Order: sequence, then C-alpha cells, then structure tokens
Amino acid sequence: MKRLKLLISILFVVLTLYGNKGISANPSNINPISDSIGNTKVNHIPVFDPDAVKGVGNTSDFLDSVTFVMLETTPESKFSEITQLEITPKYYIIWDKANNTILYFDKGGHYLKKIANTDPDLAVPFKKIDHFSINTKRNELIFNDAHSSYMYVYTLDGTYKKHVKKPAYLGMSYYQLHNIRLYFLGYNGNGFSAAGVPAMNLFVFNGDKKPNTFFPFDSTLVDYTDVYTISTNFYNNQDGTVNFIKAYDYNVYSIDTTGKLSKTYRIDLLPGKAIPADFMSNVAYRGKRMAYTNTNSKVIYSVADFFKSGKTVVFRLISHLDRPLFVYYGTSKRLFSLSDYTSDNATHLLPVIEQGIHAVDSEGRFISSINAKTLFQIKSYMDNEPSWYQSLPSSLKAFYNINDHSQNPVLTLLSMQEKNNWKINSSL
Repeated sequence: MKRLKLLISILFVVLTLYGNKGISANPSNINPISDSIGNTKVNHIPVFDPDAVKGVGNTSDFLDSVTFVMLETTPESKFSEITQLEITPKYYIIWDKANNTILYFDKGGHYLKKIANTDPDLAVPFKKIDHFSINTKRNELIFNDAHSSYMYVYTLDGTYKKHVKKPAYLGMSYYQLHNIRLYFLGYNGNGFSAAGVPAMNLFVFNGDKKPNTFFPFDSTLVDYTDVYTISTNFYNNQDGTVNFIKAYDYNVYSIDTTGKLSKTYRIDLLPGKAIPADFMSNVAYRGKRMAYTNTNSKVIYSVADFFKSGKTVVFRLISHLDRPLFVYYGTSKRLFSLSDYTSDNATHLLPVIEQGIHAVDSEGRFISSINAKTLFQIKSYMDNEPSWYQSLPSSLKAFYNINDHSQNPVLTLLSMQEKNNWKINSSL
C-alpha cells in the first residue's frame, strides 16, 4: 500500500511550545543560511532497478528467531489499524488513526489503557491526532492536534498533563528526542521566506538555543500544494538517534541527541527509476511535479519506512506503483525483497510480515504484524495436522483458542541476521 498524503493545509500559530522563545514568522529571525550536514561515512544501497530485486527465500534463510505477541482484544482495546507503533521499556504504544486513539499494551500484549478525546480529564478535547512522539528523558508523549491550534502532552504512561499552543514553525511533522525538537515544514515557505531569503524545510531546536536549519528551497519554485509527502518523516532507532527522510530525496539522515544531522545512507537507482537531478530546483518543473510522477508511474520519488538494526536496514521505495519492502544487509552488501518469502517450519508455516515494518525495538528486532483473518486462514489449511497446532508457542495457542476472527492483529518480533551460507542469490 502506498503510504503518502498531500499536505493540503498547515496551521500556523505564532506561539511557542513550553515557553521557549523559538522563532517567529519574521524571516529576519530565521537562519537564512542552511547549517552544514555532518560528515560521516555514507552507506550506498544499490537498489538500481527495484523491480528486479529477488525474494529473500524461506523464513529460515533470513530469520534467527521470531516471537509472536498477541494483543489482547476487548471492547475497549479493539482497534482498526497500526498507524504508528512506538516502543518503551514497558509498553507497545499504538496510534489507531481510524479511531483517533492511542492504545497502551504491556510487553506481554495485555491491554492497559488508551488516550481518547472522550477522557473527562481533558479541559479541551482534542479533535484529530496527527502522529505522536515519545520522549523518555522528559517522560512525555506528545501529539499534534491536526484540527486545532493545540498540541497535547501526556506522561509516558498515558496520563494527561496539559495542552499547549502550537509553535509557529510546526509544519508537517514533529518529533522530540531528549532536549531536541524537530520540525519539518514539508516545502511550505509561507511566512518563512522573503525576497533573497531561502525557505528552510527542517528546524532543529536544542533547548532555548537559536535553531539550526537545513534543506533550503526556493519557495517561488516549489509550492507545497504541488508535492507529495510521505506519512512519516522520523523513525526511532532505539539507539539515541532518529532517522529522517523526506520526499524527493534518496538520502537517509540521522539526528542525534545533540541535534547533529548527518547523512548516513543513500539509495542508488537507475536514471529511469529516479526523478531528474534538478527536479526541485528547475523552473521547468514548477507546478508540474505531481503531474510528472503521476505520468511516470515507475519513477521513485521517496524512501519510506526506514528502520535500522546494526548493519541491517529495511525500507520501502514510493512511486505510483506498489513497491515491495526491502532488506539490506550491510556486511555482505546483499539486498532482498521482504515482500517475497516462503514461510517454513522456522515460523510454524505462518507469515511473519504482512503490514510492513512498524518499528524496531531496543533488542534490534524489527516489528511487524499479522491480521487475525490471515492467521485463521492458515489454521483452516492445517486443521488436519494436529502436530502443527502442538508445535505452536503458547501465545498463538491462546490466540486460536479465542476463535475470534476479528481479534486485534498479532505482533511479530523479527530477529534478522545475516547468514554465512545464503541459499539464494540476490539481484546484486
């Protein structure tokens, strides 16, 4: 499924978060020169032709282990989708966009509570959750209310603290990492550019200091109504860094707890699969960027869902055609499609990746999920094999014993490590 959205409107309120002075919409208060990106070794991932990447093979070929976590289903805990998953030492925290709620489950999958706008403690009920950010250092969960002028602040265990006015620079995406606050404007230069002053896409605040700014663009050439965006720009690595990606850029950036931004990965594509090098700067594409990618449906215009564990990364490539989920092993420099695999006895003949990758945990495991309907379809094929049911872990036996095809999905915690003797050949 293509995970994209068009940025239709952005609310700008010239007030700041937590009392910080921050910046105003006056361009003279904004750094007119983009800060430098840190010098680090850039890992090149040679995708070249994404349509030619081979499947990863059997589950025993690419998995060291898998753990199944049943998410308890009750009238209160039932949800529609995992729009976003964040992980703390205690909780799986899930944003269900369709139901406008954030749910808490413990590491055993037991339901604990949820954040909803029906909470009687809310002085001003929120209207529409638009992603959330966790800050373990401040013990806070924060989200933007897309349909009001407020942001909402909770404790990490889901207790309401306060709601505050949005800062002026809150654009498309927001994230917190310790004392670092990150704001991505999504090519919206309204109020943040003037004659001779370039607009900036990314603001990085470290406490009350003047922000560092990155990724300048000419707002007379690029308008946010003519570009696609991806649903998520920030991805928690669980190692004190956050990955940052943006549309029309094949680089992946890392931001640490000091606010330093470094380029860490680059996806290499064949020319026919990539946008032109001057796509965001050439006046010839002004007002035609969406039309260009609509017409050239094979052209990749963004990286997405980029998660890293050690030297292994998973990611998607976004175009107007469905693209597979990829895994790249940095040591052997091998690339495979994770959307093309065969379940074997290592995973009890069950699928382990259905809804993409949602997150990576502190143990370096990639987290996916499987719908209840899919799991019961597999069971119907295996009902004549009693040994299969006996081989299942206790969590899956408990799941099947409930016999409810509309249960919450089951999380799969995937430990993927490189094998010394791959049984298959990659496309590289």
